[in-house]
This record gives sequence, structure tokens and C-alpha cells, in this order.
Amino acid sequence: SGSADEEDGWDHIAADTTGNDDELRIMVDNTDYGWANANGLKGNTLYGDIKTILLRPTLSAGQHSIKLYTRETPTVYRVLAYAKNGDSGLPVELSQFHVQQREGNAVIRWVTESEVNNLGFNIFRAVMEDSKTPSANRYRKINTRLIRGQGSSSHRKEYEYRDKLPAATFVWYRLQDVSYSGQRTMHQAVRLTPNTEHAPHAFHLSQNYPNPFGNGKRIGQNGQTTIRYQLSRSEYVQLVVYNVLGQQVKTLVAQHQEAGSYAVVFKGERLAEGIYYYQLKTASASSEIRKMILIK
Repeated sequence: SGSADEEDGWDHIAADTTGNDDELRIMVDNTDYGWANANGLKGNTLYGDIKTILLRPTLSAGQHSIKLYTRETPTVYRVLAYAKNGDSGLPVELSQFHVQQREGNAVIRWVTESEVNNLGFNIFRAVMEDSKTPSANRYRKINTRLIRGQGSSSHRKEYEYRDKLPAATFVWYRLQDVSYSGQRTMHQAVRLTPNTEHAPHAFHLSQNYPNPFGNGKRIGQNGQTTIRYQLSRSEYVQLVVYNVLGQQVKTLVAQHQEAGSYAVVFKGERLAEGIYYYQLKTASASSEIRKMILIK
């Protein structure tokens, strides 16, 4: 938190919540560390300097949230999270991964919402004679050089890779991210049917997987699920999640997309446990709805 006021120093503990001081308030889950609570808080108080604030809470296993509130002019430059026991977050938050056919090539696109210490990506391909999901040992890396990532960034980034399609009935692709420390994370697969320039054949919304999903001990998952769908032609698409009252809780896709197969990651960490519905609809009035279950 910086201060634009002519004051002697910055006192986070005694900050006046009703005055003009340009202070920063921090909440981790339900614990409020500002403006008046200094529990676990360390920071310098030199006027005009960049301030570094250190929070050292004890957190349980699972997902957590950090909320930042500012008044007047403070600027938050960076938020870093470390775990004393060696635990760490995933290097990449992947929001979209899809593949489509174009002029004999598979055009593979993916979108990241943030990246942490991400060195880059690898693309893996599996060739099958039927529609069965390939086992892990069927995949082979197809890129000769690592596709460079953003390192550490909170900015949305779109990537693209083109693969010359083999003569096969079913082709599957998987994305792998590689961190600076060598950690490798393999993401969900998407399938392309390459024997026709008009694939896929029909508009279709698949059941999300896993379902139920969540981060509770009962199911031991990572709090996210993958929704796959395919488009038979190029058009504007919306993929929206609703609660049981019909209220919209999340828009996952709202854009023009080419014909092809798509996979979207949905996280339910901020939603209550229960039943939700997701609907895929297009400008041509095609629409499908499926049910998913969130367990905390």
C-alpha cells in the first residue's frame, strides 16, 4: 500500500478507515488482516517507498481465497503464495483447450488465465482406430521444441499449435505444462475426427467429467471439472452455468468459434454444494443442457 498523503509514515495497524489515508485491506478466507488487525502482518512504514506486506496464516488443506481492498491510490504489484511444507499450486490455470481441423491440419488452441513459474508446454497426440479413450502410454509428444510459456503472469494468454494430421480415424491431443522446477502437469484430452474436412458431424454437449466434482475429502478431487462440446459449423457460442433456481452463476464461453471440438475447465470453489446446470447454445438456436453435481 502506498500513501499519497503528506504523513510521516504508513501505519497499517492504526490506519484510519474513515479518513483519507490510502490504505490496503487484506482478507484471507474469513480472516481480516486490515485495516485494524495486525495478526500475522509485517511491513515497512517508510513514506514514499514501495511497501512489502507479509502474511503468515496457518491454512488447512484445500482451496483458499485472498481478497484485496484499496482506498484512494494504492497499487498492488504482486501476490506470492508459498507453503512451508513444500506444497505448491499448479503452474498453469487452464481455462480452454480445443482442437479443430483446417486444410489437413489440426489447429490446437488453449487459453491460460494465469501462469506461475511456467517454463512452457508440450503437445501429446494419440492415434486410435476406434472412439475409445486412449491410455496414457498411447500418447507421443509431437512438438520438437518446448512451446515457451509466460513464466509468472496473471494475464490471460492464448496459444496455438498446428499439427499435420495422420491418416487415422480418431486422433486425441493432450496438453502438458512444465514448470521451472521440472514439475509436469498433464491436462484433459480432446478428440478430433480427421477423416473429413467437415468434422465434427453434429452439434453436441458432453457430460462434464468428473461428475460429481469438488475438493472434498469424500471424492479427493482438485475442485474442477471439464466440459466438452463440439460444433458442426462456425458460429457464435455461449456456454453458461445456472443454479437450480435458473439464476446465471458463470459464463464460461461467449464468443464466435469455428467448427471443432472444445474443452472448457470449470471451477466451483466459490459456489455452494449442490446441483447446477450448464447450457450450450448457438446463434442458430441449437441448445443443449446437462446437469452436474458439486461436492464440497
